[in-house]
Amino acid sequence: MWRGLGTGSFVVMGVVLGYWGLHAEVRIYSNEYLYLGAGAEGMGQGNTWFARAGGPLAVYWNSGGLVGVEAPLTLHASYSSYFGNLVQYVVLSGVRRLGASEALGLTFLRVGIDDIPYTLYLVQPDGSVDFSQVTSFSEASYAVLVGYGRSVEWGGHRLGVGMTAKILHRRAGTFARAWGFGIDLGVQWRRDPWYLGVVLRDATTTVTAWSFSFTAEERAILEATGNPVPSSSWEVTVPRLQVGFAFRYEPFYWLEVFPEVGLTLTMDGKRNVLLGSRVVSVDPTGGIQCLLWERIAVRAGFHTVQRIPGREVGQWGWGVTPTLGMGLRLERLQIDYAILNAGNANVGLPSHVVSLQLQIFGEGSNGRE
Repeated sequence: MWRGLGTGSFVVMGVVLGYWGLHAEVRIYSNEYLYLGAGAEGMGQGNTWFARAGGPLAVYWNSGGLVGVEAPLTLHASYSSYFGNLVQYVVLSGVRRLGASEALGLTFLRVGIDDIPYTLYLVQPDGSVDFSQVTSFSEASYAVLVGYGRSVEWGGHRLGVGMTAKILHRRAGTFARAWGFGIDLGVQWRRDPWYLGVVLRDATTTVTAWSFSFTAEERAILEATGNPVPSSSWEVTVPRLQVGFAFRYEPFYWLEVFPEVGLTLTMDGKRNVLLGSRVVSVDPTGGIQCLLWERIAVRAGFHTVQRIPGREVGQWGWGVTPTLGMGLRLERLQIDYAILNAGNANVGLPSHVVSLQLQIFGEGSNGRE
């Protein structure tokens, strides 16, 4: 009598991970909300901001860049929406300079979908439809990132090295909760005009523990419709390596150009990327920023190179996600905007990112360049 009903609700939930005994399960695309990017500056450059990342969001991109801040305190806030405002993404961040060679940063992010229809009780046991039984729930993923960076000498070179500890929390309605913990490591090397950044994400592996809670009636419905009813599960996010290389080019006194290329190497199975294999998958990204009069920034980039289905059955091609952005730098305030999936009518809707960054009790720029 409940046939075909529970399945739709739990596809939307996306949290039933399957019970696998005492061993955590390595999953492809685990905790992918942590890799959306953060802030309009980096996202407008195709999520390629490993070598030049600085300011508060270096906690997210590369903690080795935290040492570049000049102001005693710098704050950042950004907001973005995806899929026609269906998904909301909020980032709040701050960095505190501890001295000439140390800095401590804190970042909070939330990715969520609100007002998801909960239709488990839509069809009654007698087969009738009762729309008054349709309620709603939210699915949200949170992260608190605490980063520390310092400047060190190594082999005659000055390096920025850092570590970011990640506390993760995910929830779906009242029936699923998860907690996780992981560590990212980052290094930046700068010698004008060259920049190099290396980030090892989930360096110790990130373990996420899920717990599920259902009423007796919900369990009965799910079992009757052939859905699994888990009580707990674990998932593991294995390390990934991200490398970025950039340089600064100054063709005119009023123009600085910063191109950057990046590679993300994952080892959790074959992914739909440019170079995918069961051993390692390689996902290239690229971006560029043009800075005019040290005030106005114009940006462009690309990421997510992957195979996509064509218009004909069995036809496949290659797709890419383009990005565009711009920014304005004032004495202590920086305003940035980015549009994601710009001009790509074949896949999805464009998404917009707006960011504000404020230096407190600081002078000049925030020390990225």
